[in-house]
Amino acid sequence: MSKTKMDKVREQILEQVRQARAIHPPMISIDHSWGVIKEELEEFFDSVRNRPVDYVELAQVAACCLMAMVDIKNYTNLSEVMILNEISSEIDRNQPVSDVSCHETYTVISRCMGVVLYTQGEFRNMYYSIVRHCIVQLLKWAI
Repeated sequence: MSKTKMDKVREQILEQVRQARAIHPPMISIDHSWGVIKEELEEFFDSVRNRPVDYVELAQVAACCLMAMVDIKNYTNLSEVMILNEISSEIDRNQPVSDVSCHETYTVISRCMGVVLYTQGEFRNMYYSIVRHCIVQLLKWAI
């Protein structure tokens, strides 16, 4: 059975989670996660400006958000895989892939990061939204 684009995107993000988990300790706070995610986001945007776009960096942004949702105050006891499956099935059901540019994706994610910084209680919703935006952008480039 051939893999769908969504399957490929999920695999790419989960591979980034596996690689990060192998070398980095869990994220211990919202501030820590914010710094890690912001660094990955800036690396993605550097590639957008300098071409060619490095979509692995965007997968790393999504992976870091998933790890933060699991590591910080994990009330839900969900794994990265479970959260990613929930988000991707929501996209499959409700949202056609839009034609959003990399610049627009960066802008939206940056705004979500601002919300996290100033209203830390909403970090899970914002990180969920960031993963969703990353997936939509990655779907356009899945082989």
